[in-house]
Amino acid sequence: MPEIWFEDVAGYEFYVTSNDGGHGVHFHIKRNNSYRLARFVLTADGDVVVDSTTLDAKTTRKIQLYIRRNWNGFVQAWRSFFGNCHFDK
Repeated sequence: MPEIWFEDVAGYEFYVTSNDGGHGVHFHIKRNNSYRLARFVLTADGDVVVDSTTLDAKTTRKIQLYIRRNWNGFVQAWRSFFGNCHFDK
């Protein structure tokens, strides 16, 4: 399954897979060979919800804030990969 990679924050990388297109806009987090460390869901009102995480609270908040500050860029990246977008929340 093809994946698209984005920039990293503190060594954590954002990604989606081709299977994610049927879901609302969201991004998974990986570090090195550890996948699906967290899942962040973007909402239509510009917020970011932590859907699941195995990361510590400080790292989770840091990544969540980064996504929130760059919300438009993440939505554009989703659209570029999938050609459309919708929000589940």
